[in-house]
Amino acid sequence: MRILKWTTIGTVALLILLEAILFSRAGFFDPGFTQGFDQGKTDWVYASAIEEPAAPGEPEQPFEPEEPVIPEAEPTDPEEPEAEPPQSPETPTVTPNDPTTPVRKVLSVEEATAQGILLLVNKQNPIVPDYKPDDLSPVKYYAENRTAASRYLRSEAADQFHRIVEAARDEGYTLVMTTAYRSYGFQQILWNNYVAAEGAEAAARYSAKPGESEHQTGLAVDVTSPTVEYQLTSSFGETPEGIWLAENAPRFGFIIRYPQGKEHITGYLYEPWHLRYVGEAVATEISSNGLTLEEYLERKQ
Repeated sequence: MRILKWTTIGTVALLILLEAILFSRAGFFDPGFTQGFDQGKTDWVYASAIEEPAAPGEPEQPFEPEEPVIPEAEPTDPEEPEAEPPQSPETPTVTPNDPTTPVRKVLSVEEATAQGILLLVNKQNPIVPDYKPDDLSPVKYYAENRTAASRYLRSEAADQFHRIVEAARDEGYTLVMTTAYRSYGFQQILWNNYVAAEGAEAAARYSAKPGESEHQTGLAVDVTSPTVEYQLTSSFGETPEGIWLAENAPRFGFIIRYPQGKEHITGYLYEPWHLRYVGEAVATEISSNGLTLEEYLERKQ
């Protein structure tokens, strides 16, 4: 009986050990697996979309720098994560002669390029899957716990983003980017994960479908700070860094793209961390008049 007892105990202990190993390999014990839904519903789902290995020397756990990180060497051309072949943006049903039905036109590469920095990409103006800016430039100031493939902006926007981070630092504020450029395929992964987590209707309030994301333009960048532990959260807008950013972004050509109280126009919840580059003159006009990019462009038609 004693032998049977100890044999049983040993078997149970071995099974527990094997389960612990399997859970660990699956990432169950990784803080990024459960981190989340209070961070603008982004972090854990975003982390699950990252399919490339971390760059040599990057910590596996979220990195909290004392100040914006300046990489020793510029990263190479962005590599897109592996994903299922992108599907063409859906074409909605349009009711003839119904003025309330928004006209949805899928922008071609040529049309998007021609629109330059005032390119409008949203739910009514998606972009083709193969659009990718040809002047992407590496961003120097970033949080290291995000994919290196997103550390790019169009050249002019990157230069101005560096200036805004340095100006903030001179006044005692630390700002870094979490993500900027995203490919169509990467956005497809994010969208699928959000939908799996909360359903399409809820996901559509804070995440863009592939082809509808400003990040694909290379003109949008998500910004955070150590005050909110490098998270993307609406409370960032109430921090000293968030307040400084909202007040000073226009003089560097950036706007808060999804302002509070404008969801009915932009289609997305308030995102104090999401900057969009439009140039100093346009940014100043948009900000001083309390407009969105949609409202500004409509006035100019």
